[in-house]
Amino acid sequence: MSKYSELRKYCKGKKIKVKEVSSRTLGDYAGFNDEAAKKLGFRKLKDKTVWIDKNLKSDTKYRTLKHELVEMNLMEKKRYPYWKAHRAATRKEKN
Repeated sequence: MSKYSELRKYCKGKKIKVKEVSSRTLGDYAGFNDEAAKKLGFRKLKDKTVWIDKNLKSDTKYRTLKHELVEMNLMEKKRYPYWKAHRAATRKEKN
């Protein structure tokens, strides 16, 4: 089982929906979570949902989903503003 599949299974257990969508839907983003969507005025995502570009390679989908989950958690639990959560998630990717 790939890391991406394992992370999706984890999300399912936490009741977080992961939808693979077209890059056209995401615009300039590789992925998007509902918390970021709310902060940026993008209203199409339902609670506890992450969108991932379906055209990404599996390892890139894994890194993107992990980033979105970290970002979502920081905004939801610690009340970080979007850009602070985004920077923290990006730093975490590099570690």
